[in-house]
Amino acid sequence: MAARLALASLAAGCLLAAASVPACNRPRDRTVEPATSRGTPPAGPGAADQELVNEEWRLLKMATAQGIMVIEVEVADPSRGLEIARTLREPLGGDYAEVLIYIHRMGEGTQLPVTRVRWTPSTGYEEMVY
Repeated sequence: MAARLALASLAAGCLLAAASVPACNRPRDRTVEPATSRGTPPAGPGAADQELVNEEWRLLKMATAQGIMVIEVEVADPSRGLEIARTLREPLGGDYAEVLIYIHRMGEGTQLPVTRVRWTPSTGYEEMVY
């Protein structure tokens, strides 16, 4: 009983502490479902010529948290995953400490990626094929 009371007290204290942090100081975590219509350009400098949906790839999901961007993309040819990842990452510039791009094979309908590309300012691009 004492352990439950201590845990409840700790949880209440954490909630009060989180509520007291001004909104402008909280990390900006968000998930964005990209548009699925052809010709909708992604945000970012130099990205106006890219489409979210084309014959070779389409964005499935994007999310940011704690300075990390995660992008899920479906591609027709997974062997071009690194090239497509560069195309998606470059408009972001150095805004993120890490960018993870998960490559899914187009039309498979599985949630498991075939490749992951990781980018950081210090290591550059790293590709992992599953």
